[in-house]
Amino acid sequence: MKIAIAGAGAIGAYLGAKLVQAGFDVYFIARGPHLEP
Repeated sequence: MKIAIAGAGAIGAYLGAKLVQAGFDVYFIARGPHLEP
């Protein structure tokens, strides 16, 4: 399942990491250069 998370702050990153560990495809929507590929 693909999941998009709006916000790459502390909570969004934490939830995204947990979802990736559970086997989901996670995409982040963030403003500015918060995430490096």
